[in-house]
This record gives sequence, structure tokens and C-alpha cells, in this order.
Amino acid sequence: MLTPDIKVGDCVPVTGELCNPPVIMEMIDMTTYLPKGEFVYGTD
Repeated sequence: MLTPDIKVGDCVPVTGELCNPPVIMEMIDMTTYLPKGEFVYGTD
């Protein structure tokens, strides 16, 4: 079933209980994805 085919009231499968992730990160270094030379950081 494609997303546009889903209507209000349709039954869709969901996860009842999620397992723990293999790695829990406290912080993500966004400079890996958004270099400081190209993006302005409000915290700097």
C-alpha cells in the first residue's frame, strides 16, 4: 500500500515495543554533516 492510498481509519502495522539501539549517543557532531565553512552556527 502506497502512502497516498492510506486513508483515515485504515489499519496499518506498527511496532508495539521497540528494542534498544545498539549504540546510544549523547551528542552528534554536526560539523561532520554541516561544515562550519559553509554553515553559520549560532553557538559560536
